Amino acid sequence: MDISDWLVGIDTGGTFTDLIGIDKNGKIIISKIPSTPTNPSNAVISALEYVDGSISEVIHGTTVATNAVLQKKGAKIALITTKGFRDVLEIGRQNRLDIYEIVPSRAEALVDRKYRIEIEERVIADGSIETILTETELNRITEKIKMLISHENIEGVAISLLFSFLNPKNEQSIIAALETSLNSDNKLFPISISSNVMPEYREYERTSTTVIDVYVKPLISTYIRDLNKRIKETGRIGSLAIMKSSAGLITPEGVMNKPVETLVSGLAGGIQAAELTSRLTNYQDLLTLDIGGTSTDVAQIVAGKGKIHHQFNIDNYPVGTASVDVVTIGAGGGSIASLSAGLLKVGPESAGADPGPAAYDMGGDKVTTTDADLLYGVLPDYLGDNILELKKERSKVVINKLASEMDISIKETINGVRRIFHENIAAAPRSVSTERGVDPRNFALLAFGGAGPVHAVELAELLDMKLIIIPPYPGIWSAFGLVGADYRYDLARGVVISITSLHDNEAELIFAELKERVINQANEDGIDLSLDYYFQYSLNMRFKGQSFDLEIPYSESLENTRADFIKIHRKTYGFAAEDEEVELIAFRVVMVIAHPDPIFQKWKIVEEDINPIGTREVIGLGGVSVYNKSQFGWKTKIRGPAIIDQIDTTTWLPPKWELEVDEYGFMILEKEDLK
Repeated sequence: MDISDWLVGIDTGGTFTDLIGIDKNGKIIISKIPSTPTNPSNAVISALEYVDGSISEVIHGTTVATNAVLQKKGAKIALITTKGFRDVLEIGRQNRLDIYEIVPSRAEALVDRKYRIEIEERVIADGSIETILTETELNRITEKIKMLISHENIEGVAISLLFSFLNPKNEQSIIAALETSLNSDNKLFPISISSNVMPEYREYERTSTTVIDVYVKPLISTYIRDLNKRIKETGRIGSLAIMKSSAGLITPEGVMNKPVETLVSGLAGGIQAAELTSRLTNYQDLLTLDIGGTSTDVAQIVAGKGKIHHQFNIDNYPVGTASVDVVTIGAGGGSIASLSAGLLKVGPESAGADPGPAAYDMGGDKVTTTDADLLYGVLPDYLGDNILELKKERSKVVINKLASEMDISIKETINGVRRIFHENIAAAPRSVSTERGVDPRNFALLAFGGAGPVHAVELAELLDMKLIIIPPYPGIWSAFGLVGADYRYDLARGVVISITSLHDNEAELIFAELKERVINQANEDGIDLSLDYYFQYSLNMRFKGQSFDLEIPYSESLENTRADFIKIHRKTYGFAAEDEEVELIAFRVVMVIAHPDPIFQKWKIVEEDINPIGTREVIGLGGVSVYNKSQFGWKTKIRGPAIIDQIDTTTWLPPKWELEVDEYGFMILEKEDLK
């Protein structure tokens, strides 16, 4: 075998780590193994053992940075900022997390106040330096940081100065002084500056993003460095690439330079997979539904594309980097059912991978959605390739206890847990459809993840949706999205100027400078630029006086782009003040380097009737036929009720629904009376 035989995608989730391998002839292997939260690389290396042969590239979607922020397990860091701005992280914005709170709560600052250091310097709104940063101040700040490192065990430094996006000179002077003083023996002390991380308008968001970048940098750098080393030591793997929040790939070196770009790495693969689904099935408008063990992720795909935005929140911390537009809620197969004030609730607490649902028999003693599904009758006795046995007796013990507490039957308890779970989940697709002014009935529901196909039909009925798409390998579909991704670099330059004060040639010079910088960055990261690549140019624009802006593709001239802004503003908000002054907020350049797409083989036609491999007792329905997906081929049709098992998940097809398999192995589900 030569080094190009296998292309592998590995997606680390809260409960399972998924692998898909595709060889140069289109052969596919998949595996699903329990995640190892204390050291995620252990599960990655174990999953790679399922691939027999040489691997050209491993593409990895990781939740390491995400979990560091959510679990508050990042580095102990200091913040250097302009005098008078040490409390910007706590002041934040006036938005309330809960508008009905009597006493408003805020996300806890990731930097303790005593480690926020003010410095005498000042850049003003036109980019000029009002207060010069002196050598004395540089020496003072350097000694202060050295003291914090030695006495307080500070592990990283964030630098965010006022208006540094217009003039980064002072930030660059500070980082140069710190690097000279702190770096030794080729060991780089983690430092992040806002003019590199988020060189854009809004000091709170810029400071928050810079803080998070250095907060996760030691952890993600150690993880990626260790994983890359272990992969190289196998002697059969060519390279490692990491999925960014923007659904683009980056090298390990690039991740360690700017780890904040991987905060929703684990979600981005699902968007890539959804776009691939749209291309292969020709369904242009999709609502994605990715139900995993601990959470559910949903997104809107319009005309075959997911939306990329440049501002999102993680655990109520604002982050200003390119990211897929995904909504996540704390509900999944591991969601715990319990009584609260006498009422049954499901989630957001999860049993996760360890100890997991009671059925895993690994110490879990709470009812979860998985336990309810198992006793409802739709799940098999084993998950994955017989890697995990589900113990019904353990599920019965915990569900019987919950039923006794509620003084109802076990069957009523099982149905109640599942119904509440469905109502909780239904809120997620509504948040990206009806809450945004679009009708979910005009979309197809793309259901994947380990639990997505189990619950897809019941959720579609709650949403009154008519059509469901189940991918060929739904349980690892996000991992499949990884192998179809391209390398991507995003670079911005913040400004706050009237569009009339800038000429076209000046705008094109700014774009040219950004283009040159992004090419240099790709070269430094070792990207092969002999591959095809292209650029996208856009401007963030707003009417003067507005707080928020719209990103508009650059259309040959500033005048044309302003006209497009007026049209998009009217479409988005229902009005546009055509005579009002328009401001430019940011110039953006995206460089996309083509990553060869894997071969996706068509399925063979199977026209004869498929016989079930057995039956399962489903509550309220009795014995229901069970099929194995491996029996299916192109044009296979099945009517519900039916259960379809495969190595990575189970699909539940209730009565009055039927499915047909298309040429690429997608199962298209429709309700009989709607066809």
